Amino acid sequence: MKRAACAGGLLLLCGWLQVRAGTHGAAFSYRGIENGEAILIPMTPPRVGVQLAKGVREINKAETLVCTQDTVKHKSIVDGLESEVTELRLKCGDREFIVKGLYFEEF
Repeated sequence: MKRAACAGGLLLLCGWLQVRAGTHGAAFSYRGIENGEAILIPMTPPRVGVQLAKGVREINKAETLVCTQDTVKHKSIVDGLESEVTELRLKCGDREFIVKGLYFEEF
């Protein structure tokens, strides 16, 4: 058991070093299956690109936002076919943001 824990720690350290060195785009830690989906945790936090949907436009540079996530589904027609688009939204107090992208590069 101790050997397995040491090996796991070593693998985690090596993965972290590779991400820090920039040899891979992103590295994830597998946490298991939940609701039929694999849960992957990024080893380096991503930058989250958002668009303000509603609320106050001015945000202080060092302001901390406590947010909850939500999804909104819209019907859409693309190339004559009906489909469904799911938006990830972050609700932060009186502000609401639409997530436009996740960026895993160093910043």
